[in-house]
Amino acid sequence: TTGSRPTARADGAGAAGAADAGNNGPAEDAEEEEDDEDIDLLITEEGWGLSSANWLIRRSDWSISFLEDAFRLCHEGMPLFGDQDAMIHLLLNDRALLSKRARTDRGPVVDRHAVVIPQHELNAYDALNAFYMEADAYTEGDLLITFPGCKEAGACNPLFRLAAAHAKGGAGADRPEEQVSWPHVRVFGPPEAAAQLFETARLHQQQQH
Repeated sequence: TTGSRPTARADGAGAAGAADAGNNGPAEDAEEEEDDEDIDLLITEEGWGLSSANWLIRRSDWSISFLEDAFRLCHEGMPLFGDQDAMIHLLLNDRALLSKRARTDRGPVVDRHAVVIPQHELNAYDALNAFYMEADAYTEGDLLITFPGCKEAGACNPLFRLAAAHAKGGAGADRPEEQVSWPHVRVFGPPEAAAQLFETARLHQQQQH
């Protein structure tokens, strides 16, 4: 992404990076390349675990089998499971836990066909949810923004319209008077300001009752 978050440089710049890269033997390089070719699913992790909100999957025999297994698991095998629970159950399998990846510091241990990528690259949250869920909030340049749990049209549509206007190049979404509105703070933050406004409004509502 083109956001302001620090990212690891792919060229391995720096003495430490160059030294580490030089220590890889041909066998290790071949193994890493083979692992990359096996990757079919990109998924993110939020504050509460793996997220099924947004993910990218490549068409393959593995991905077709994975989706079919997840569907059967949450509708037949374990009906109380939701889609997210089913995906997590399948990705965190015994084979993954016993793999070489399980003995590294690359993050959550998942099936070798899946990779957990930074949340903001595929699943950034609105500022309010990011604050309470301790997750990545949307910043300029991120691919998209997710509004977890937003279901009521009256409360959610202003947020959706603002995000859509911003995606189309502003269309008034970045006017000074808009930047202090609740929808703007809820969408673009900062998260601390969104939480403060939310708590103030909730306290005011409680006092009225």
